[in-house]
Amino acid sequence: MRVMSEPSPEGSTRRRRSWARADKIAIFAVVISAIVTVGIWLADRQGGIVPPSGSITNIADELVVRKEALFVEGKAQDIPAGSEVWLVIRAGSEGRWYPVMATRVGPDGSWRSDDDASDPRNVRLATNGPYYIQIYHADMNAIAEFQQYKAKTITSGIYPGMDKPPGSATLLDQKLIRRDGQVKSPQGLSPLFP
Repeated sequence: MRVMSEPSPEGSTRRRRSWARADKIAIFAVVISAIVTVGIWLADRQGGIVPPSGSITNIADELVVRKEALFVEGKAQDIPAGSEVWLVIRAGSEGRWYPVMATRVGPDGSWRSDDDASDPRNVRLATNGPYYIQIYHADMNAIAEFQQYKAKTITSGIYPGMDKPPGSATLLDQKLIRRDGQVKSPQGLSPLFP
């Protein structure tokens, strides 16, 4: 007859430790997997994987601008609500970029210039053009560059334009426009003045 020995307390402690270690590793792997999955999902929702896109919806390409107000509106896709998009005018004849204003993307993806884009307080087209009304999706770095330009020009009263848009700004759409009639800048410094 075989006598069964009782399990030693040492063996059961070892088994409990190894299970505890295995449980910790499994839980750690599940947590890491969940974090990676959520990160990919958030990056996709915030334009990290799917690039942001958008369009100017109320202005036809090759529009002739007269003295009427010029409000700009459009739709953005894959850009979170509350993000800034910037309205910029590019003077085709001189190859300069003139930031006009920022506007926020709404919950449905729509955006609209808060003010008349052709209002003399915002921008005035000094020649017949051509000009491009552009809309940019701006990250924090681009927002800082656009705001710095706007602050400097408002303070100095000189509007030299930017050599190029910020590198981290994404062009979403642009429309070609022309001015009907000659408007002269009093300073002769730029096609745009406040």
